[in-house]
Amino acid sequence: MSKIKVLFFAADPLSVQGEADKLLLDEEVRRIRRKVRGAEHRDCVDLDLRPAASGDDLLQALNEVRPQIVHFSGHGGRNGLVLSSEDGTGARTANAAVLKRMFKLFRGDIRVGLLNACTSLPQAEAIADVVGCAIGMRSPISDLAAITFSASFYRAIAFGTSVQDAYEQACLAVAMEHPDEEECAVLVARPDVNPAELVLVSPGVVVEPAPAAAHSTPAKGFRRLGAIAAVAVAVVFGSFLLYGYKWGRDPNGGAQGNRASINTLFHPESTHGIDSPTPIVPGDLTKAKDLYDARSYAVAFSLFRNFAEDGNEEAMGYLGVMYLNGEGTDPNKALAEHWLEKALEKERDPRVMHGRGLLHEMNGKYYWAKHWYDAAIEEHGYAPAMSSLAGLYAHGRYVKANRDSAIALYKKAADAGFVDALVGAGEVYQRGLDGPRNTDAALNLYNQAANKGSARAMEMIGRMYEQGDGVARNPQQARHWYQKAADAGSAVAAANLALLNAR
Repeated sequence: MSKIKVLFFAADPLSVQGEADKLLLDEEVRRIRRKVRGAEHRDCVDLDLRPAASGDDLLQALNEVRPQIVHFSGHGGRNGLVLSSEDGTGARTANAAVLKRMFKLFRGDIRVGLLNACTSLPQAEAIADVVGCAIGMRSPISDLAAITFSASFYRAIAFGTSVQDAYEQACLAVAMEHPDEEECAVLVARPDVNPAELVLVSPGVVVEPAPAAAHSTPAKGFRRLGAIAAVAVAVVFGSFLLYGYKWGRDPNGGAQGNRASINTLFHPESTHGIDSPTPIVPGDLTKAKDLYDARSYAVAFSLFRNFAEDGNEEAMGYLGVMYLNGEGTDPNKALAEHWLEKALEKERDPRVMHGRGLLHEMNGKYYWAKHWYDAAIEEHGYAPAMSSLAGLYAHGRYVKANRDSAIALYKKAADAGFVDALVGAGEVYQRGLDGPRNTDAALNLYNQAANKGSARAMEMIGRMYEQGDGVARNPQQARHWYQKAADAGSAVAAANLALLNAR
């Protein structure tokens, strides 16, 4: 049985000087020990405490303990971690460069750094570049949330989970207790280190020293954002207009759909009239894709669900998308999150990455939306993700609003085959996002997309004629375009047509 040593060094000189409230460091230690005592391998985690630590105290402890995990609790910031001065009367800052030098000297033993301090992500990135893996905080974190995170992390480690799983359990614990801070902690790793395979406590496994870094550039890791939806309450999707949210295998094809209100999480398996799953025969996954592209969503949903439950990662991705869009089933954000996460565990499919981004954008978490859009673009050149990223620039979500950047991304996505990106570009001009309105440019882009079969573009043209926006008001032309869009599969256009005819 492997056994690990955790060097827990803490410092709180700012409270001694009256510059900050006293940190609950004793409570953090108590909570960690209590959680570890309840774990399966409780005797395999050895916690070595070094309170009120100075820089020299840390060097002494690293020589004595030779830990596998180095944990810091205290105050931090972008300038570094706040340690006690040698005489205990003041504060000293250890910046990322100093910490990197220190960890290089002891990198043969250390596998993980955990910086449980505000805005400590820059230091975590520097440490990860040396030892392979580290956790830091992107922003300020409250004392109680920090305690919840660390206690849950070490409990999971003592149960024999990987560092990745322990991190995700800790994030989930924070999400349940302190939901406003659930995105604070970030796990970073060098490209040659996979946190999902790094198990520090396991029967028959001895922790080997981490390989030395072969480069000097910190590699930012990414969070696999999972399991948080399992504790969510029922939510309402409502109407959500997002550029480029449609998924099929062919980025040009398929109806745009109407994001209807979610019923509830308590009826997750509704399949709109399907009484039992369609029997699976060889080749049915291809058949399910063809049915999806033909918009026969109810039958496709049943097939994908069976394959997904049997462990097929591609089917998991499709199933997550269908729960996200409400295709063949009621929209269900929690189940969309569940299946997209399971698909990501097996394969980094660009549709799944894009779906993760869409879920975060729906929740107003634009940093993570951009993260997943960027990943889908960088790894796969995925055109719908380009369109969604353009939407962030168009609206100034996380990034500064920039019309030129948005239009360029929309056109790049359209050139890559995602026709509806032209509609997104048209809406930038029609709405006057980050600049003056230009309905002529908008109508031109809508017509380009409509000529290529975009139902969404047809619906937008119909709306312009109905409202007299940039063109003479013409109900007959509005009906014409709504009908074309409805025939192409737009539920929104069909609803607009019905309302127009009822007047």
